[in-house]
Amino acid sequence: MYAWLKACVRAPNSGRAANILIREKVVFVGKKALVIGAAGFIGSHLSARLLAQGLEVSGLDSFEESLYPSAARKSKISRLKTEGLEFVELDAVSVDWGSLLRGVDVVYNMAAVPGLSPSWDKFPEYNHSNLTLVAALLKGLSKFPSSYLVHASTSSVYGEIVNKNSSEKPNSPYGVTKLAAEHLIRAYSDAYGIRYSILRYFSVYGPEPRPDQFFAILLDKLSTGQTIEIFGDGLNSRTNTYVDDLVDATLLAGNTRAEKLTVDICGIESATTLEIVEMVAAEMHLKPSIRHVPSRIGDQRSTSGSGADALKNLGWSPKTSLKDGIAEMVRVFQKGT
Repeated sequence: MYAWLKACVRAPNSGRAANILIREKVVFVGKKALVIGAAGFIGSHLSARLLAQGLEVSGLDSFEESLYPSAARKSKISRLKTEGLEFVELDAVSVDWGSLLRGVDVVYNMAAVPGLSPSWDKFPEYNHSNLTLVAALLKGLSKFPSSYLVHASTSSVYGEIVNKNSSEKPNSPYGVTKLAAEHLIRAYSDAYGIRYSILRYFSVYGPEPRPDQFFAILLDKLSTGQTIEIFGDGLNSRTNTYVDDLVDATLLAGNTRAEKLTVDICGIESATTLEIVEMVAAEMHLKPSIRHVPSRIGDQRSTSGSGADALKNLGWSPKTSLKDGIAEMVRVFQKGT
């Protein structure tokens, strides 16, 4: 079942419509979604939005704890269950896909063990969640050709320096597992006709971040008067993507269901680590205490993706400025403390 939608896309930083991008798009109207990794930072925001749209949503999560305790994720699932989420606590590698995928229109795979530095010492956990899980999911999807896959990948598949001309050259085990998962999806697609979109997320931030994320550490350190450790010179730069914008892109991928799509999902404002510290501190009306420590192996020096393919194929571009996104993140944090 589908409906026609005329998409009029506005050019970034312009009040005028980008006429060359006005075109008819097929938007599919589904009834049931499955979110793998529903308890995570992105997965919980995505699940909430799907439920708000009136869809039947199933969530799956193992509450894996290799990087941090799962208490906050369990709390998120409790809230989502009150909103209608059907939840299963299980390692996706062990799932009976025959029963879980039946009737599902779109599968959103948000499950992963994230983070660059820990992946050097915790490779078995990264390989299990980022690759073996994907292989199990794809085997299940091979028997359900009507289900569409939206897979969360990462800018880390590119490596240390990322720009619009970058090729895939990951410089951490985390990036290697995520790139391998992309190749596995393409192989299964060619062999079994699985339809997919791969979204390469760039440095996501927003309310209720993961405890291991820099933004979460920064909020905690500033609010408690602790010294903030900055790896290297603090001039590493990112085009951070606000989580609500990222969820917009993810939902568009699940609705448009393009064929064999791989796109960057990235913000447009570049900021260094030191600039982020100053912006968050200013929003909290605090003065940061900073200490520089040695750089980490496998860290990315600069990430700056291209949003052209996302605009062309999904009609998506980020809406939230870095200043506004940080303000909302701080507001939610202070409200909860």
